[in-house]
Amino acid sequence: MNGWVSATASGSSGSSFHRAGGRVSLLRSGSLPAPLHFLGSFAGLHFLGALDKIAVARGLRAIEREHGRRAGLDRITMLDWLREKRQTPRAIGRFWQQVLVSAINEDLDRMAAGHGFQVFWQGFLARPDAYQMGLAAVPLGELYAARGLANTTLHLRAPVDCFAVEDGRVTGAWQGASRTPPTTTSARCLSSACRRWRLRWGWT
Repeated sequence: MNGWVSATASGSSGSSFHRAGGRVSLLRSGSLPAPLHFLGSFAGLHFLGALDKIAVARGLRAIEREHGRRAGLDRITMLDWLREKRQTPRAIGRFWQQVLVSAINEDLDRMAAGHGFQVFWQGFLARPDAYQMGLAAVPLGELYAARGLANTTLHLRAPVDCFAVEDGRVTGAWQGASRTPPTTTSARCLSSACRRWRLRWGWT
């Protein structure tokens, strides 16, 4: 859906959905307990019709029911799951896609349903304040250095070129992989915010 972007704001302002032209819909927590805390503002979202809202409500109820219980969610895409739950094209394009693509940085037809579940469970359904986010007022390097994290080395201005792989397992991140030898940073757990097609792998 061209002209649409969603953003999650910190504090009590809620999650805002922006339409080209400047019109904004705000999804904020109300006085009802979770998972009904968004009910009042959800009913007032102007970019979804009545049938779209019914479909979204049905989908959210299905996530609440299936989260932690349904097996195989990592073997189907989020788009497959949404179609299984009879979501309308407008609900998919203007609600589900806006939230999930901004959170996971992946398209619905390439995203595992389990990952989409995690976003909506943790960000919408688990607690009335789950959607709130904190923003750092200082550069992250200063923030992490001030905390004095135990057994942690902070690498500043160290862009990663690719992941190092041994025997099918990611073992580290290479910095300066175009040079010989590269600098390798090892870690017990590695996470990438890049889409899969942008990743580079160094096989050893």
